[in-house]
Amino acid sequence: MELKEYLLLKFQGEEPSTEGFSIGIDDILDYCISVYKKRDDNAPLNKLKEEAIARIGIKKKDAEILMLNKSLLISRIVTEILRITADRDFELYISALEASTILLEVVRRPIDDDLEDEKWATALKAKKQGFLDARELIKNAKDILENMTGIKDSDAQDHVEEVIFKEGLSERLAKKASK
Repeated sequence: MELKEYLLLKFQGEEPSTEGFSIGIDDILDYCISVYKKRDDNAPLNKLKEEAIARIGIKKKDAEILMLNKSLLISRIVTEILRITADRDFELYISALEASTILLEVVRRPIDDDLEDEKWATALKAKKQGFLDARELIKNAKDILENMTGIKDSDAQDHVEEVIFKEGLSERLAKKASK
């Protein structure tokens, strides 16, 4: 049985509209499979989400729910996809990226200046803790990715420097100008 068929059977009784979706379960499953099914390219998660949203033709309201992970149904579907198709390291990697995205969104929200000093200070401490937690999640995600692929950040950095910085900015601009 194909993955999508299995997921359709498992989630056939779900009503996406209860979570604010205007799209059906079929489009939701296409989105989730294309974003969360393990693959070898290790493309950035947000890029995968944006590409799936564009390819499927998902409207803005639904896209916001999907991009910000504001759906219990999506969480359950993603968990099932990862349980079936991927190893636990990949699931941890995806979960760490998702959690860090949520934390950083909270960190970027402004603190209300009208709060009492004590509440303002507490909110500031919470932002700092959210930042530290997000940083730790991102570091852990990088470590997991390194273990899964064998590619270290330093290896990638060496490759980038070798390819991109072989010539200086003035040399690259001169080449473009001559063309």
